[in-house]
This record gives sequence, structure tokens and C-alpha cells, in this order.
Amino acid sequence: MRWFLVAATLCVITLYLVQIYVHDPLPPESGAQDASLPLSSYGFGESKRLLVFNLTEIGSAENIDLNDKKFATLTISDTSGSSTYTIGIEVKGSGLSERKKLNLGFEFWSPADDAVPCTSIATCDDDKEELFDFGEKYEDWVLRGGFNDQTMIRDAAAFALVGARMQQRPVEVLFQFGDQYTYEGVYLLIPAIQRRLLEKSMNWDSGGKKEDCDDEDYDINKVSLLIEHTIESKGRKEPCPIFEDYSIKMRYPKCDFYDEPDIAPCRDAYMNRTTFYASVLTWKNTSHVPLDLESFVDTYYVEMLMREDDYPFTSQYFFLHPDNAKLYSGPRWDYDRNYWRIASEKGWHLNNLGYYPGHGPMQVWQELGKNQEFIDLVKAKNASIMQNRDLYLSVLNTRLQEYENHYLDREIERWGLYGKKRQHNLDIIALNYGARARQKPSFAEEVAFMKQKIEARSKWMQENIASFDGYKVSNKIQLTKLYINLLFPVLLVLATIGVWVHYAIDLNLENKRMKEV
Repeated sequence: MRWFLVAATLCVITLYLVQIYVHDPLPPESGAQDASLPLSSYGFGESKRLLVFNLTEIGSAENIDLNDKKFATLTISDTSGSSTYTIGIEVKGSGLSERKKLNLGFEFWSPADDAVPCTSIATCDDDKEELFDFGEKYEDWVLRGGFNDQTMIRDAAAFALVGARMQQRPVEVLFQFGDQYTYEGVYLLIPAIQRRLLEKSMNWDSGGKKEDCDDEDYDINKVSLLIEHTIESKGRKEPCPIFEDYSIKMRYPKCDFYDEPDIAPCRDAYMNRTTFYASVLTWKNTSHVPLDLESFVDTYYVEMLMREDDYPFTSQYFFLHPDNAKLYSGPRWDYDRNYWRIASEKGWHLNNLGYYPGHGPMQVWQELGKNQEFIDLVKAKNASIMQNRDLYLSVLNTRLQEYENHYLDREIERWGLYGKKRQHNLDIIALNYGARARQKPSFAEEVAFMKQKIEARSKWMQENIASFDGYKVSNKIQLTKLYINLLFPVLLVLATIGVWVHYAIDLNLENKRMKEV
């Protein structure tokens, strides 16, 4: 009996550890799958939008940096023709150790000196280009690959809902290494969050550009700010050391701008302007900071519908409008995590999922949940509930049509992520909810499930908005269940040791009795 208990315990431990740590086989990572078709066969949609990155000088996808852009060339084409540009390319977000399909960022470069060709980082300066039908020239662009949401519907929907300021277009992407090409799949092409994007989308009169102190256009009251609230402790999202007390990373002006010699005479003015507006995010402001409450309401409605894991903790953007001196919520960004799959269709509260020990939701969002002016405006803007539902379903139906037109066939074949268990680390959502937190087995099932969740959530919000009276923080992860899941193998090991100790004591006592006999 003892041997049976020991064997059974060891089997359970093994199976449990396998369940936690073993994941389904994943496809080859970015840069590792050869393009098997003629180059002319690629391109997304009827217009065949295609981006080909020549990474020959970089050598491999693994060598693309997470923090600094590297020299490359990019050929952009559709049915109207093609153009080749010099660019700097970098990884956005996680590297290959966490995300097999890389998200990418790139910026256009041109010669820093008219007499010297742009052939390296040292000989190039930033430039701007308009891509496809975006309508404006931008310097920085992003490609989001949907590794966690292969439909890429949630990211696209976030850019379409009420108050959105971003645009996106699906494209196909190839890498080139010498004469060889690799197929990377479908991506969403997006102008990066940048001052120029806000200036053009909101028609700023003053532009919001930073200026040197002695520039004739210098006016600190006309400088815009683009702030990312982050609680990451390392890498690209680490807060600026000079603004660490406010947990922010400056996206405009950049963190290093504040230490440039040319602004030394007016550095205090820049610092004071930034800290004045950033302080309200952590509720450390000592005087009134003007907020554009309508933009905060728009964000709140979107987040209540989307139920994204990061809200309102990290990757949250805010900007200062240079014409009215108000701080706005947005632009919205990054909606590819998994909590929405298991989130309840009910409730108005902020969800603390336990991802960030020691960090609660942003203080400004907690305080707004008690602010009567904000509460009244949420109720007054209740038409946003059905508008957001319809806008989301429009994006969903567009993607479904693209699927039926076979525009996603190569993407699905290349990555094949539907239904796969991909959490090979201690993911909180996976530990608590298992298979419920994974994508459905097929594109069609995933889209149907997403549609059902959006419709059910919108219906509850519409039916309950009249009684809305604010919100508070709700701890949604069942910590007891999480701790049991984490400690279960340890408990089983201790139980096994206990069985062995008990067996050894019994055996020793039995041997003594036999000697006495």
C-alpha cells in the first residue's frame, strides 16, 4: 500500500508539473520560415499591401535590437507599384524568448549630409514618408503581429472605438537575407504614437513642438507632452529616472531631451511643465490639473468593453493638448492579452489581476471612480456603449470577410496558433483558468466567441448604466486558487516525504520487534 501511495504521488506531481510547464509545439520563430511562393504572390488584400525588410546587414531576426534601431532597407509595394527606403528597425515589446512572432518598429532615414549617402546609422537622419492611404507623412511606424490574438481584431477595434486617434492597415511582411526570403505573416501597420500623429488628427493650431530656449518660436506654454505611465522596472518601458516618482516614460519630449545642453537655460520650465501634468497620474499634484474628462470617459467605456489586462496599470498613454492646456487620456494601445476571455459580462469596477505585486491601479483612475463630475459624464455619454459595440462588430465583420476571401490563409498556416497552449511559464490567467484563457481551436470559433462576449458585455452595460454610481478596485484573480496551484507540487512532495518517513519509522519499529522475538 505504501509503495502504491508513493508511486501515485510521484505520478500526480509529474503530471501536474507537465500541465504547468509543457506547452504545445510552436511554429518556427520570426525569420526562420522560408517564403515558398514567388515574391509577386505575396501582399495582403485586393491591393496586395506588402512590406519586405532587407535585413542582410543585421544578419538574422534574432539580431534586431529591443532598444536601438539598426540599419536596414524596406521595400513597400501594392498594385500601384513599389518604393525602397532606408530605415532603422527595432523590436517593439518582447523579444523571441517571449513572442515567437515579433512586433516591430521602424523609422525612415535620409542622408544627414547631402554629400554623404545614407548607408549607416552614423550617416542618416530621421525622415517622414506616407504609406499606402494613411493620408499623412510620419517618421515612426509600428507593425503588430497578433501573436497573442491571431485574429488581430482587438488591436484593430481599439483604434476604431469612440475617441480613437490611431489608424491601421493589414499588410503582409517578408524578411530578406541576401537572396533568401522568409515569410512573417500578416501584421497591422500603424503610425507610432507620436506628437505629429496627434497634431494632424486633432488639428492643433500651435503644433506642440519642443524648441530650444533661444529659438524665436520658443514658448513653453505651447509645448505638447506625450506621457506613458509604466510600472515596468527594466528595458524600453523603464520610467525616466528624472520622473521616476511619477512612474512615467516620456514619449515626447524624450527623456534625454531634458538633459540637452541647448535647453539648459530653460530646463526648469520644461521640468516644471512636465511634473505639473504628470503628478496628477499618481495623485501627487499640489494644485488643480485640468483634465479633458470626456477623453477619460471615452477610455473608461472602451476599457469596460475590452477588459484588457494592463488597464489601468501600465502602457497607459496621456497627452497635453497645446491649444487648451488640458491633459487627455490616450491614444489607446496594445489589446492582445487574455483576461477578456474569462472576464464577467457584469460589473463596472477596475480589475486588479495581481500581475504587478506592490502596484495598484493608477491613482488618477481610482480617484475618478469617486468623482461626481466624471460619474455624471459617464452616464451622460451612455450612447458610447452601443456605438462602441457597433464599431467593434464592424471591425470583426471586416476581418471575417478577409478570412472568407482567403487573405489570412498564409498567416494561419504560418503560425497555426488557434487552440494552442502557449503559456510555458507561470502565467497568472493560465494558472487560474486553464484552457478557458486560450484561443479557440479555429479562426471561425474564435471570432464567434469574441462576438458573443462583446454583445453580452454591451447588453449588460446598456441595461445597467442608469444605476452607475462610480467604481472601485476589484481583485479578480482568486489568490487562494492561485497559491494552491503554485504550491500543490510542493505539498505533494511534502506528502511523499511524509509517507517515506512514516514507512521508515514503521519499518524500524517492526525490525525492533522481530529482534525482541
